[in-house]
Amino acid sequence: ARLGQGGRVGDRGLFLPENYSNFLGVYANSVWVYAAVWIIATNFSSVPMYVVDNKGEDDAKTFSIPGLEYPNEFMSATDLREATSISIELLGMNYWEIVGDEIYWIRPDKIKPIPDGRRFIKGYELEINGEIEKFKPEEIVAFRSFNPNDLYFGVSPLAAARLSVDSDYDGRYLFRKFFENAAIPAGVLETDYPSISDKLREQLQEDFKNVYQGLARAFEPMILPAGLKWKNIQVSPQDLSMIAFNQLSREEILGAFRVPPILVGLETANFATAREQKATFWQNNIMPKHVKFSDTVGLQYLRRVLEKDLGLKVKFDYSQIGALQDAWKELGEFVVSLKRSGILSANESRMIVNTFMTAIDLTTFKGGNVIYGPLADSPVGMAPDPKS
Repeated sequence: ARLGQGGRVGDRGLFLPENYSNFLGVYANSVWVYAAVWIIATNFSSVPMYVVDNKGEDDAKTFSIPGLEYPNEFMSATDLREATSISIELLGMNYWEIVGDEIYWIRPDKIKPIPDGRRFIKGYELEINGEIEKFKPEEIVAFRSFNPNDLYFGVSPLAAARLSVDSDYDGRYLFRKFFENAAIPAGVLETDYPSISDKLREQLQEDFKNVYQGLARAFEPMILPAGLKWKNIQVSPQDLSMIAFNQLSREEILGAFRVPPILVGLETANFATAREQKATFWQNNIMPKHVKFSDTVGLQYLRRVLEKDLGLKVKFDYSQIGALQDAWKELGEFVVSLKRSGILSANESRMIVNTFMTAIDLTTFKGGNVIYGPLADSPVGMAPDPKS
């Protein structure tokens, strides 16, 4: 058994977490979940990706990996990364099946890990239409968002935001039912008569539905027979402040997915705020996820599946991402000012640029460790070797 929600023992896969499959359906049923996940997955998959040998940084080589460039005849590399991103955002999990040089995406709610006391995972089982197929660990690449309660299944932003998602859905459903009822709150017909027959009661109910209910009859004046009066027994959505409540749910959903409002079409205060939100989205959302993706592909695919050495690493080219250009320009100007002030050498400056601007790979060069003074650009010392 495992920590967390209990599971199977022996050679069978673990039980999937409760309501696991329902999380995928939310993508098509919640406007804000769809907007947040779509913008993340689209940007995540749009950045060019390449594989380099990081062992020799002076002579970094680019490698062609067929599975990453052309996964299979049904999915492009962009399609594969988009599906991977969507799965992780919704379920905190994603799986690739490795078949020779090809990679196939597997629905994460259909595959289960088989635990092992020594190796952590001894394999996986995939269940489709009642048929179970088993895989060796090296045939599957598993992406997981860390879950402190369960090491076998990740935790997603949607899991953290599910109460807000349900509240947003319930609020919208209440509005829909309210207007389907011709914007008339639930109520009762009161009468001054001491009693009425069942037949008359049923007739009044039927007449009321036919005359006043439905969107086509919304806001029409209500004319009641003598002796009857209408009494509301339900608080209207306006009185419940449902608009403000739905706005709060939206903010919580976007916050869980770390998506700024400007990126899902909501207005922002000014251009500077919009620019800052876009840069923050890349720096605090997309780029960290690229780092985790790169580590997983390097560990489970390049190293284990392809049996390549640890020098190979997946990198992403952000040079065409407009949202990052201003931040990089400011960093570049800052590094240049430090070099001109005699604080950094040329090689140190290049290393700083490489650290923060991952799209740029500036190599060090012989003689680049000299630190020049700010006035006559005369040498004032030697910086330590950057490789030491």
